Amino acid sequence: MIIKRNILTDGLVILAVPALLSGLLTSAFAGVVIPGLIASELEPELKGAVLIEELNCAACHAGDAALAERSKKAPRLAEVGSRVNPKYLESFIRDPHAAKPGTTMPDPLTRLGDEERGEAALSITHFLLSLKRNDFAPEPPDAVAAKLGERLFHSRGCAACHSPRDAAGTELLPETSAPLGALEGKYSVRSLIDFLREPHVSRPSGRMPDMRLAGRDLERIAHYLLRETRVPGHLAYTMWRGTVWEGLESDGVEAERGGYVEDFAAESLGKLQHHTALKFEGWLNVPHSGRYTFFLEMNGGSLRVDGREVVAQDPSDRRGVRNLEGSSELAAGWRRIELIYFHTGEEPKFSLTMEGPQFARQPIPPAMLSVSNEPIPAFEPLSVDPGLAVRGREMFGALGCANCHDDLGVAAKPATPLAKLDASRGCLSEAAGAWPRFDLNGGQRDLIAKALPRTEKPLDDRQRLNKTLVTFNCIACHERDGLGGIAPGRNAYFTGTHGSLGDQGRLPPPLSHVGAKLRPEWIAEVLLRGKRQRDYLDAAMPQFGAANVGHLVDLFGRVDSLEEVTFPRIA
Repeated sequence: MIIKRNILTDGLVILAVPALLSGLLTSAFAGVVIPGLIASELEPELKGAVLIEELNCAACHAGDAALAERSKKAPRLAEVGSRVNPKYLESFIRDPHAAKPGTTMPDPLTRLGDEERGEAALSITHFLLSLKRNDFAPEPPDAVAAKLGERLFHSRGCAACHSPRDAAGTELLPETSAPLGALEGKYSVRSLIDFLREPHVSRPSGRMPDMRLAGRDLERIAHYLLRETRVPGHLAYTMWRGTVWEGLESDGVEAERGGYVEDFAAESLGKLQHHTALKFEGWLNVPHSGRYTFFLEMNGGSLRVDGREVVAQDPSDRRGVRNLEGSSELAAGWRRIELIYFHTGEEPKFSLTMEGPQFARQPIPPAMLSVSNEPIPAFEPLSVDPGLAVRGREMFGALGCANCHDDLGVAAKPATPLAKLDASRGCLSEAAGAWPRFDLNGGQRDLIAKALPRTEKPLDDRQRLNKTLVTFNCIACHERDGLGGIAPGRNAYFTGTHGSLGDQGRLPPPLSHVGAKLRPEWIAEVLLRGKRQRDYLDAAMPQFGAANVGHLVDLFGRVDSLEEVTFPRIA
């Protein structure tokens, strides 16, 4: 039998089962991913201290107030309903380590069976979405913006902490990178842009910095990270501007934007500027097998259906509109359709109609068009159930969620004081029980066990400085006295605009002796206000927030202070 505690009353509930499920009490965890910790050469006790702070152990286990103050705070959840897809939220609560491998979020439901786990996750989701706005809605990605965002993601500094990706989107360095998880299931384009613009509103501890990027760049990065988002739609489009009559690959042509449209009516995209090209892509649901004829009015372009070219006409900037037509035998069902239209020449205009078996000549209606030949489920907003929300609030407190997420007015549930913890039991053990389960590996448990006895012992200035640089992964870009530095696998992603300067024109500077070389006022300008002198570096200077790294200004000065030198008097 399994003996299990009721999560609300702590009464014992006994469930008879034929056999204990293999792996319920022990498991080989992959380990939480803290990039700076992996790359650093800190002494073991300092590494353990970083883990204790990053896992926010002090939120449950009372101890030194200073430790609680500098520990990483959990995300603020008051407005999570407008920020995160409720389906993702529920799946993350149900099993955070599966939804986002490497996360520092513990699994608070580890003691529960599958059915109870699902009920708890659903109830807590209803509670969280009952708090304020619940207006999340996914949006189709802009493929043009995503392509530009790919370059920005890899050059502006995101890939220093997060894994760089290949052209297919595969992460190249996942083991040493801050995990992102499946963002396309978590955010909408709007909510991700809002988060990137002001990350410290929901994550005040600053581990995700404010990159201080232009709004257009934030939008492009958001579209890149969400490029796999799938939402129902009729047609995908891409728009180009420039000397389009010379071809879309011409140097004088630039992709401008993309997205979804209802049909082939070009006016739905607003008034088209001269020298514009449009590409529509999708699937046509052919109602009956037979011969279909397509009629186009345009300066130039092409139409392909089911992989075959039906109409083709080279564009010309000196010619007017032409009436074109072409036919093709099509089998009933979904058939790939692609149309390119060049809005150029004299008095440009465009129309497309089709006729075929039992289908009179007419524009193709949206109902016959789709961006996919397979059904894409429409997003369904979660309608909050008041009863589940009340139950979820109770569970949020009983499970200890409120200990970390302390912005919702739910009473916390204190646990054993930090000074009395037994490193072989509870959260630090591999056993499942009435405690949250962190995805720690054996080495990480050992580091925490070594650091626990000295959590209330003060660190010297050099230790505090190095620990901060590791915590915020400053060492991903900067080397300091042998601590950190750019990893070989990320070096190529640091670029600049002045190639003649060599590495100095693309790599962030080392921090060795920086406190002795620079005035504290300048260090504060750079660290706390984003001041830049090396404008030729593509990588942005991240802002972690004065409350989180402001102490570095004084620490650099104290650790790197020069000895006073008295020069001999010259007669």
